[in-house]
Amino acid sequence: MSGRNGTAVAVGTDAGTLITRLCLAKLAPGAERLAALDDHLTAGPCAVPEAGRAAHEAFLAVATARDYLESVAGWLAGRRSFGGPLTESPVLRQRLAWATVALAAADAVLAAPAEYGVDPAVCAARDCVSACEQVHGAAAVFDARPGIVHALAARRLRRASAGPRPAVSRNDVCERLAARLPALTDGDAAARARRLVAELERIRPVTATTLRDELTVAEAMARYLTPGLVGRVLAHRNITATFLAGAGAAPAAAALLPSAADGSVLTALAVTEPHAGSDLAGLTSSVRHNGPTLVLEGTKTYVTGGADADALLVAARTDVAGTVLVWVDPARPGVTRLPLAGRAWQDGGIARLDIRSYEVPGRAVHPGDGASALLHGLGRERLMLAAQQLAYARRWLAELPGHRRDLADRAAAAGALLRQAVAGSGTPSLVDCGMVKLACCEVAVDVAEARLAQLSTVDNEAAAGSLLEDHAAARAATVAAGTTDLNLAIVEGKVTAMFRAGRGGPP
Repeated sequence: MSGRNGTAVAVGTDAGTLITRLCLAKLAPGAERLAALDDHLTAGPCAVPEAGRAAHEAFLAVATARDYLESVAGWLAGRRSFGGPLTESPVLRQRLAWATVALAAADAVLAAPAEYGVDPAVCAARDCVSACEQVHGAAAVFDARPGIVHALAARRLRRASAGPRPAVSRNDVCERLAARLPALTDGDAAARARRLVAELERIRPVTATTLRDELTVAEAMARYLTPGLVGRVLAHRNITATFLAGAGAAPAAAALLPSAADGSVLTALAVTEPHAGSDLAGLTSSVRHNGPTLVLEGTKTYVTGGADADALLVAARTDVAGTVLVWVDPARPGVTRLPLAGRAWQDGGIARLDIRSYEVPGRAVHPGDGASALLHGLGRERLMLAAQQLAYARRWLAELPGHRRDLADRAAAAGALLRQAVAGSGTPSLVDCGMVKLACCEVAVDVAEARLAQLSTVDNEAAAGSLLEDHAAARAATVAAGTTDLNLAIVEGKVTAMFRAGRGGPP
């Protein structure tokens, strides 16, 4: 794109730097930032036709957000409070981690403007500067740059508010599932899960699917089914693809593959512990030698599908090998299961497991580094959970009585980040998986909370209960496959790199 005077604007990979150099320096001073922007884009060196104004403003908003984030990180790196560096404050680090997630979503939108438009990028840029403002606001520091982004976001929101609602996406898996729904939704939770696994195996065989295929499966199931059932089936398919298929599976696991693929055997992954959460470094479950026999001891909680799984994959520690993964038969002595009832994920088969003096056959230990295999599996699970929650956010958005363009743009930005993460081959990094889960799960929570406003208008108990259950399910998803705090801690690695760079300096 070029300005009226021939100046190149928003062209190539360095568009953000170009716009920052041409626009940002002129717009930061003064109170009437939006008026100054209008003058600059109408008659300044970056003057563009009206048709190109939206794209230019989006690039400017994202460039301003990036500049502000780096500046705040640089400012924070040089500050101390009560004798300690502010960079060690968990609250401030989390704020900057949220800003990093929002900026990544904005970049993902701008990488595919034909698919998403540019308004979601402005919305994500606004979220980025809002998080950064909370860091500055704690020290009573104020900056002109967030005002630019907020003004641009308000303008884009007003212009787009009269647009059509985004359609709920459908795919070929949706169509085939819809035709089979009556037969898939009868019986108890375990029976429904088995039939659904079998049906999906006919539609998308788990050993032959890519990550993008699994996203399609997650979106299709969330279109029609409850969060608990969807979550447990996705977890089972992830275990099948990650720990049962391939040459690296334990001998006992390889024998389970055909039965797990067709749903006659259901699996569950047991990692979370009452006092350690899903932090692998804090695991207390252990595998030790008792003479020639391996013995597993430990307690697991909030195990999705654990109430009626036929095979359990349990994470534990050893004194020699570190983290190991052990296949456990819950029908054998030493395993006690306690179903955990609650409002959220009622079809998920959530359970607590108490494992005492369980004798482990040697062929039931997953070979290799258990921590690496588990982190790979958790990365995939976070992506599947993100796709599931994004699909619910879109479904719930369509049910809101009023069009919430702000939430629709946030959902679009989260979707762009998700699609970008799985665009390549292989599983994305833990940082990318964490950012995707944070973005998708949080927008689902916000949409679910927006729906709670309907509680004052619904006229029957069942409808009110459905709204509350959906909200509880959205909240529960922020904990599954790694809590929000855990994923923010992973993303904080990017924040630490900004601290070390110290770019931007004091504002």
